[in-house]
Amino acid sequence: MEVKLGETIYLDFTTHDPATGAVSDADALPTFEVFENDIDSELAVPDAVIAKRTAKTGDYRISLLCTVANGFEAGKSYNVIASAAVSGVTAKGGVATFVVRGSTTDEILAEIDNGTYGLLALQVIAGAVKAKTDQLLFDTTGNVKSSPQTPVTVNPSQIAKGVLTRLFTVTNRQRIGPVTRGDTLPAGAIKFNFGADWAAAAGDVMNFCVKAEKAGAALIDVECVYADRASCSGQAPEIDLEAAGLAAGEYFYEFEQRTASGTKPITPGRGIFLVEQDIRQ
Repeated sequence: MEVKLGETIYLDFTTHDPATGAVSDADALPTFEVFENDIDSELAVPDAVIAKRTAKTGDYRISLLCTVANGFEAGKSYNVIASAAVSGVTAKGGVATFVVRGSTTDEILAEIDNGTYGLLALQVIAGAVKAKTDQLLFDTTGNVKSSPQTPVTVNPSQIAKGVLTRLFTVTNRQRIGPVTRGDTLPAGAIKFNFGADWAAAAGDVMNFCVKAEKAGAALIDVECVYADRASCSGQAPEIDLEAAGLAAGEYFYEFEQRTASGTKPITPGRGIFLVEQDIRQ
């Protein structure tokens, strides 16, 4: 089973009389543990809930909020093991195994099969596509214009260059991306707004950090610009992904508010930073 990062899943299991095998309520509310990959210590999931289904003998449900804040990560597998005692006999059993993904299969297919950038955009009758290349007109971003207008000089080296067209305003635990490796993210492409609870004092700085691992070295570590310290809002400066050497994949990002002395008292925002493969020629 695949679960999208950030989703809540519901899992059922039943308890039985050890002597007869008949469905029977547990002596007390059962417990459960969640294990990540091959790590043998259980994952602490603060928002996990277990409850008995109303008017259902021996039927219990588990709800798991699969967020970064609760310890879940895209690309990793998780096993849920329940424990219950019936008539004084304690037993354990596997409830479910699932893998957390950054995007669902349906979302990936929708990105591929859309009318703007995907397969549907390529569904044209080849014989009807005719153009005299020396008459093509471009706008300032390198897009071909369909109506006559004053031609604009376009630098050919810029036509295939990656340009970020989406802006990201992050509150907390939100996904940034996907962005294309090799792109340059202009100043203001990534904004933050964490609210008055994270108000910054004079002299405090906010850094935007991207890491391959949560505790690893920062691959990107840039000082942001505050727009309003009282609401802890602002934006990241221009970021050169090529210079940072980011390959396609999932990374961790953090907004770290630091004092003037350089200490890091708070981390008001973190999440997943997605970089996609550059398929342009």
